[in-house]
Amino acid sequence: MNRLTTAAAGVTIVAALAACAGGSTGSSDATVQASRPASSGAASPSSSSSSSAAGEAAKLPDGFPLPDGAQQQGAATTSDTLTLADYTVPDGKKAYDGLVTGLPGAGWTISAKSWSDSLGSGTITASGNGTDVKLLVLDQDLSLSIKKS
Repeated sequence: MNRLTTAAAGVTIVAALAACAGGSTGSSDATVQASRPASSGAASPSSSSSSSAAGEAAKLPDGFPLPDGAQQQGAATTSDTLTLADYTVPDGKKAYDGLVTGLPGAGWTISAKSWSDSLGSGTITASGNGTDVKLLVLDQDLSLSIKKS
């Protein structure tokens, strides 16, 4: 199964579990960074309006709290209004917990969150800084969809 199919299946499963369970679980003791990691080579806001070239770093909003140790995988897909990027993280649960804590601290409002211990995956929907964010954590994979409002 390829990464996109796996991620889509994970989102569907986690959403269904969240609807049934009606909540989330987990602690919030993970540390997150207040901005992009220095190693991400993030593109400047003045870069081209659309890119999928190899090595293109994701254009994340200023102050977006990526989890410690997050490393971008492959090229980000970006446009004037949308960024799609995949990362690996050392520990999916810690990354999820860190995002649940870090997003509000960085000015984001979480509108939905769900974690499944049995699947090792979770989702977060948040908004802030003029953008809407959807995150999927699946084992050690973190997928981001950031859309300007």
